[in-house]
Amino acid sequence: MRTKLRFSTRIDFSPSSTDVIQQAFRANGMYDPNSTGVGHQPRGFDEFMKVYKTFTVLGSSISVTYMYEGYNGPTQTSGAANLTQNIGAVADTPALPPAVCGLPKGVDALTAGAAEKQMEKDRTKWTFLTGVSGVSTLRDTLKVSDFYGKQKLVGSDGYTGAANADPAEQILWQVWVGRGSNDYPDDTSKITTYVTIEYDAVFTEPVQLTAS
Repeated sequence: MRTKLRFSTRIDFSPSSTDVIQQAFRANGMYDPNSTGVGHQPRGFDEFMKVYKTFTVLGSSISVTYMYEGYNGPTQTSGAANLTQNIGAVADTPALPPAVCGLPKGVDALTAGAAEKQMEKDRTKWTFLTGVSGVSTLRDTLKVSDFYGKQKLVGSDGYTGAANADPAEQILWQVWVGRGSNDYPDDTSKITTYVTIEYDAVFTEPVQLTAS
């Protein structure tokens, strides 16, 4: 059974320097797309795994929308967790450090480093964001066979997952954000992202159904 399932989540980043912070997502694993182990499955995954034992992801596409929180100056959260805008009696306009936002794909975890170092790496897309630029979206696609050179993936060991496990051979989408400059290290910046991944998957090994 071949179909497409969609996963979507929100991730907040608060970069404090030009070194990037990142969140990895599994490009070929639907049991736990968020690599931190905290999250959910694509919609419909649980229902399919009730009638099939295994799945194989042939490829996936991703869309990441970055939004700068706070357009007139730094923001903070009040004790009641309501977002408040603070305007102080200062001579200069509060600084909103620009942000660099990236989206690489690969089999290795992202290593630490500044945004310009990450931009040099293969299979990486990036964009720039300021407090007055609105939103920015990065999109990309991949095929699992492009990374492992294996054409017959369905049902193969290492490339097949189950209801409680992802494939051993993994590919990662890695969403990262860093400051474009560090001229105002004391000011707070926050980037909110919405991540949507669509998995092109094949479900195999049908479960023997009982009489109803």
